[in-house]
Parts: sequence; C-alpha cells; structure tokens
Amino acid sequence: MVAKCPTMQDVADALGCSRATVSMALRGDRTIPEATRLRIQETATKLGYRTNPMVSSLMSLHRKRRPTAGLRTKIAYLNPSAPGHPSRTFASYKKMFEGARQRAREVDCELEEFDLAAPGMSPERMRGILRARGIHGVIVAPLPDAERRIDFSFKGLAAVGLGMSLIDPL
Repeated sequence: MVAKCPTMQDVADALGCSRATVSMALRGDRTIPEATRLRIQETATKLGYRTNPMVSSLMSLHRKRRPTAGLRTKIAYLNPSAPGHPSRTFASYKKMFEGARQRAREVDCELEEFDLAAPGMSPERMRGILRARGIHGVIVAPLPDAERRIDFSFKGLAAVGLGMSLIDPL
C-alpha cells in the first residue's frame, strides 16, 4: 500500500491553524509572524509535506489575478539519449513524443524538447534553462539501452518518466 502524501490541510490540522495560514507561511508571507512561519515550516518538513510545483505555479497566477489567456504552461520533454543515438529512430520513441505533444496541446500546454546529452550540456545548465523558461514540469523520454539512472535533479519539478522506470531519481 502506498502511503498518502501529507497535504497542506494535514499541516494545518497538526498545528490547529487554517490552511490559508499554512500556505502563506510556506510562501514566506511577511504578514505571518516569523515565529509562526518557522513553526509551520518545521512541522511541514517533519510531516514530509512537499510543495507541488505545478500547483504552486497555477496558484501564483491565480493570486496575481492575471488573465491566463495566451499564457501556456510549458512542459519539457527531456531526451537523455545523445543526438544521433539509434533509439531516437525507434517508432515507439517517436510515438511517445508525438503522443505527449498531442496531449499537451489538448490541455493547452506547450511541450518543448530538450537534449540532456547534447554537447556541452550539463545538469546544472539544463536546470538553468528550465528555470529561465518558467518550466516546472518534465517528461523524461525512455532511457537509452539498459540505463536506469539519469544525472539530473528533479527537485522542485513535477516529473514523469516514459518507458522503463528510473531506479534512483535525484
């Protein structure tokens, strides 16, 4: 049985405060006293609460009350195979990418492909590119050959892997 991830409401219930207070404290809102913010942040960590970056991004837009017309959520399609690797020509790989692109369009998102193994690319550089483009969600293409690990930190990103599972995501 898979354990349920703690929610913001779980943190609020543990402290006897509102979910809104927890939300504001976790965002560092200065209207919440510092001692309260620290207590909420410590409790959230202790309970194992983790912020969902996709929800945070959506809520940020909502709080700003900016119209979302024309603002499309961007999703990265990370390809761990080196450019020219034979796996990129497999029909199944191409179908996965086209399926992801089609589904992204259906939900008004933009899917952009990135090469993790491109010459000169490092995990740090890729994270910087994603951050600069406001990308908080990634789809990882199937890993080449029998590889089961990828040198990339998914911290703060909503991530989905296609094909074989990663053994040890960072």
